[in-house]
Amino acid sequence: AHEVEALVAITCSVAAVASALERRLGPSHFRASRDDEVVADGGAGEGQRPSKRRRRAGAVVARFQSYIVFSAANLPDGTMDAEGRIKDLVRLAQEVRSLALELGSSGAVEQIAGASSSKSTGMAMPALDAKLVLKVREQLALVRDALPALRAAYASSAQAAVPGGAAHAVLAPAFGREYLEEVRVELVTGLRGLRGMETKESCVLVRPLLQPGLAPDEDLRQTLPRLSCLLNVLASGDFKSLLEDVAECAPLNPQPRISIVALPPGGFWSPQCVSGDGSVRGVSFALFLVEDWWSAEDGGELELYGSNSAHVSTIVPPVFNTLLMYDAALCTSAAKVLSERAPQLAVVGTFSLAASAVDAAKEVPPPVASEPRNVEAPVVLNAADREALRAEGVALKHLQRKALRRCQSEFAEKSCLRLEGFLRSVVADEVAQLAQARDAAEVGVASPKLDHALGRSGGWELAGPACMKRHLTFAADDAAAVKRGSKRKRGAQLGASEPCAAGRAMRNIAKSLIAQGAFARYLQLVTGLAARHTDPTSTLALLEARRFRPGLDYVRSSSSGAAVAGSMHVDATLCLGGKRRWRGRGAADVFVEATPASGISGLLAGPEGILPKVPILRDRPAHNVLRIVLRDADTEHLIEPVAMSSKGSRWDLACELEVEPPEGGSDSDAEGGEAGESEEGDAEIGSEEEEDEE
Repeated sequence: AHEVEALVAITCSVAAVASALERRLGPSHFRASRDDEVVADGGAGEGQRPSKRRRRAGAVVARFQSYIVFSAANLPDGTMDAEGRIKDLVRLAQEVRSLALELGSSGAVEQIAGASSSKSTGMAMPALDAKLVLKVREQLALVRDALPALRAAYASSAQAAVPGGAAHAVLAPAFGREYLEEVRVELVTGLRGLRGMETKESCVLVRPLLQPGLAPDEDLRQTLPRLSCLLNVLASGDFKSLLEDVAECAPLNPQPRISIVALPPGGFWSPQCVSGDGSVRGVSFALFLVEDWWSAEDGGELELYGSNSAHVSTIVPPVFNTLLMYDAALCTSAAKVLSERAPQLAVVGTFSLAASAVDAAKEVPPPVASEPRNVEAPVVLNAADREALRAEGVALKHLQRKALRRCQSEFAEKSCLRLEGFLRSVVADEVAQLAQARDAAEVGVASPKLDHALGRSGGWELAGPACMKRHLTFAADDAAAVKRGSKRKRGAQLGASEPCAAGRAMRNIAKSLIAQGAFARYLQLVTGLAARHTDPTSTLALLEARRFRPGLDYVRSSSSGAAVAGSMHVDATLCLGGKRRWRGRGAADVFVEATPASGISGLLAGPEGILPKVPILRDRPAHNVLRIVLRDADTEHLIEPVAMSSKGSRWDLACELEVEPPEGGSDSDAEGGEAGESEEGDAEIGSEEEEDEE
């Protein structure tokens, strides 16, 4: 190192390889030095054996080009930064080594140099067309001219406040059109191994191509050479460096996960992180290879969801030779493919952050303080509570002592209850008629595409984030909800200027019945479990009036995250909306074991990445049925996506009661409390029931 720069002089006999080096290192660290040559001196050097055939003195033995790899890092005061220069040179050396390994594994150096044979590396890999590899990389180098605009677009999209930032950038065209057309032809005519993934949340074909830690498919290079060339470029350090520069992120792992993703006619996928459960941090990309005639009428748009949001932030139409780069933690979905002529085709991949960067970014959650246990006397449902529940619409058959004891016994055995006809029919049917009228006006309107704005008016708001759940909830304040809704341009929506009648009726039941202390005591009595909180006003949590729309809504995770260790929850769900046939149309309540995410997950991993969990309990929605289920920290409550073929929505009221774990004696305590009540209460309930039947 000296005052001008720190440098290393290298030689290279192949100009194309030197050009690749220049693109990799950049002009600020790489330059050509001079043409050099090796000449013969006409004799043997000291200590060397004379050659049998001497060269003429001054004859040129070999010619080569010298190049300089350098760093001119300086401190703010203008003096040289010796430590910074050494660090630069170490980093540059790693880049040179990385490029050498890439070219060596593909046989590019040998082919360019015209070598007829090469030494074995221990792994016999078919050689790529080196000239084609370098040509595609030269095209990638031209992308650098658009880097400032891409970086600005990525940063500005991440900061969008409404409906939530979704960091992304779009580059079009990405590569040479003629070359990508050849890749598309290869895929359509020669690709084998696509595996179908048809679930309630996806209908897609996937072929994993590259996976971290695994060698590339040898057959792929022989049968699909142009696709293999594209993979070589997408997995290269040049492309990784481009993504790092666009996203301005920490270093990415050098080994990406790349798959071919094809959406057949009618294919789609619901909101999810294609590379896993959302914990993967890094940069994802999608290179569209659809047909030239593809238009908006053919569907298949890629939808990006805002960070921690259920709203679609950006819709990217699939256009040939368009490269989408986005934050790997974002949820994406693909709209249904409406074309019958061809699939929506794309190369999708993810570069995850290096392990050191992930460790530095991890946040340690604060410890959850333990709460005092509820040591109050056993819960008693007295005559006043019974009268309050009956007055708010609960059917008398569910308030009799015999029915309550039967519920306790059944819950102790099965940890779940199913109370049919929980509300009086006149109350439940009124809500059902209003809900069905709303569905008839909105869901009944035929449309080939999903309308994300469906129902989002009249007090209904979208709940999320999309990676965990998406459905509508009725706002607690009608005036505020309608005011927010009026700001949106939804004039075609029913009830855009006034609260939804069905939502208002459901909210009234929630406020007058479920949110009251009598209902909380009823849940404790029929389950034999004590609420963890002693304050009646804070006993119930997550009380919601919900609507699940066909083709749009679901619940994937019920994890509260802040629950005290050792606590349990009682989930109470009352389905309304009228009688419907739900067989084969989703919308079922599913309880599954909460297993940690595996290392291989998401669409890019193929069918193994989205294997559905085996349900512990599954129950289809039924009108006017209250379901009560006990779940612990190792159990999750999910709701299947409502099928697009459904003629109506799922409407329900849901709440959660945090309880103490059962310790025995709950049944006897509850029965003892019942026995302490007067016989007058029994006689009064009995006479009222007879009057109701008459």
